[in-house]
Amino acid sequence: MEQLLKQQFSWGYLGIMAVVLLGGYFLLQFLMRLLKQASYQRGIGYFLKIGIEQILFLYEPIAVFLLTGIFVFINPIFHGFLLALLLIPGFQHLRNYESGKIIQAGKGLSLGKKIKSGNLQGIIVRTGRLGLELQSDGGVHFVPYRQLLMEGYTIISGQEIQSFHQLSILPKGDETDQDHEAHLFNQLIATPYLDLNYSPEFTKREKGFDVRILLKKEEHITHLIDLMEEWGYQSKEVHLV
Repeated sequence: MEQLLKQQFSWGYLGIMAVVLLGGYFLLQFLMRLLKQASYQRGIGYFLKIGIEQILFLYEPIAVFLLTGIFVFINPIFHGFLLALLLIPGFQHLRNYESGKIIQAGKGLSLGKKIKSGNLQGIIVRTGRLGLELQSDGGVHFVPYRQLLMEGYTIISGQEIQSFHQLSILPKGDETDQDHEAHLFNQLIATPYLDLNYSPEFTKREKGFDVRILLKKEEHITHLIDLMEEWGYQSKEVHLV
């Protein structure tokens, strides 16, 4: 049996599978970025984006499961024992990861949603593989997914729901992106539209940059885009990433 496994599974086979799966993952991520930057209401592009989202949701755990299985079968006794030693200290993280997949399958939690869990109440400002960050009056709190499942959570309607926005900015001037970022940051925090519990977050692009902001009200986005046009910036809203 062991000899049969050695013939079917090897380090070379593991390496090839790792390259193929990693390449597939980056390809799907690249396609997803392209589709998110485009504006699709309905049609092939829209349903393609939904399909890739579903594939990406399952791709990572399936790829890890396949690679782990090949690794173990290369040398079942030794590698199985080694894997068990690695899983013992990381068991809590694994449970958080699994709990996160269960929660994300429901698609109820996303950036900008205001939730209450236990004694914590706040707006989701980040989501990760092991937990999410809540912005409350007392600061930013990291909440593991396992804790959310155990304690439960309530999505609070009617308050700051979907008030997170990401804008793609293209300056009209000749200055550097860094000069524009500092200038735009000062302009933004002086407006009455932003909730400054979450500081504007800038990300450089090949041309211009993105800025992620939290607005007090959803309808303020159109006023802010018009105002930025007066400041000398071409801006359009893009999907949160």
